[in-house]
Amino acid sequence: MVGEDASSTDIPAKRIQQDEMNWSTVDKGSLLVCMYGQVEEIISENKKSFKIASFDLDGTLIKTRSGHVFPTDPNDWQLWHPTVKPSLEQLHKDGFVLVLFSNQSSLKVLANVPGFKSKINNILKTLKVPAIVLIAAFEDINRKPAPGMWHHLCNSILKGKEVDMNNSMFVGDAAGRKDNWKLGRKKDFAISDRLFARNINLKFLTPDEFFLGEKTAAFLEPDFQPGDYSTGIDVNSICKNLSGGHSEVIVMVGLPACGKSTFAKTFLCPKGYIRVNRDILGSAAKCERLLKDSLSQKKKVVIDNTNLDVATRGKIVDTAKQYKVPVRCFMMDLTLRRVLHNNQFRNIIEKDSLRVTNAVIHNLNKKYQEPSMDEGFAEIVKIPFIPSFRNKTEEEFYNCYLVDPK
Repeated sequence: MVGEDASSTDIPAKRIQQDEMNWSTVDKGSLLVCMYGQVEEIISENKKSFKIASFDLDGTLIKTRSGHVFPTDPNDWQLWHPTVKPSLEQLHKDGFVLVLFSNQSSLKVLANVPGFKSKINNILKTLKVPAIVLIAAFEDINRKPAPGMWHHLCNSILKGKEVDMNNSMFVGDAAGRKDNWKLGRKKDFAISDRLFARNINLKFLTPDEFFLGEKTAAFLEPDFQPGDYSTGIDVNSICKNLSGGHSEVIVMVGLPACGKSTFAKTFLCPKGYIRVNRDILGSAAKCERLLKDSLSQKKKVVIDNTNLDVATRGKIVDTAKQYKVPVRCFMMDLTLRRVLHNNQFRNIIEKDSLRVTNAVIHNLNKKYQEPSMDEGFAEIVKIPFIPSFRNKTEEEFYNCYLVDPK
């Protein structure tokens, strides 16, 4: 570990060549990459493996000069502590490849990009050590805690060369530390940096631990674990109680990305249920028409929409009553955090599907009214969420932290 007494060393001249900056963009602007100095020469060296010393930016390598939480302009920055520069120089001397990983959602606005690039250029010129900078602009696979930036580093920049994981590290301030973790200090705004390190199996340190040599501060473990989705409920046993040849209506209830459609297509449609889905049909009027046509023919129907409020469900129940058909409610049983995780996973994996933002899910959740038997249902059945994957890679990715569970 580099402590407060780390001394500045002379960096070999061949490593820095006229403060050379090489900027590029990846994934249609989702990821900005800067190669500074002779870092490309370093990673092209014939080494068995590379030691990576990686860092968050804001609150780790720099802080605002103004004292505000967010910078007032691209020049509102200073090094986080006097030990930062000599510590990075020592890491470079010790053979580490230096990498910066940062989330910068403001860069979704293209007008903000030139100013931010100028800021990074000035920071790197101040540090004067070869470095790789990766900046996530969008809420996608590249945004911490998701592991996309790390994968891009390993696969595209290091070109699959081995990383010495035992001697590599990531340093960040979004560590989930509790209120008063240091006298007078507020709790961390997030835990995304710590979870990013967990996702990629890298040793994690806070800037206080790494640069100042302080002890590990108490932090709060997230109460959501992506890989813990076992329920002990056999969905097939639930489906044994499906209607035989009798007409009925099943009303699915749940937020986007909670597994309604997968359940309907996997368990109900093969049993002869007509699937009524607004995303497919295009309007509420068409959904109502298909429902009535199906009931007039004494068919079984599943309404595969969110159906979050009493009024929406009431219209379906009233229609079914006209045909003297019973209605059951199948309510997806999972937490909001699981839904947000699922949504992020779906947005990343299914790039061509209709994207739903997590902000939309939060707004829909505010409108949610839990179903009750008073609405006229013959039964309310809780359906557990059980993910399915096309391959092992998808499963491993699903088990990563994709959204900061703050």
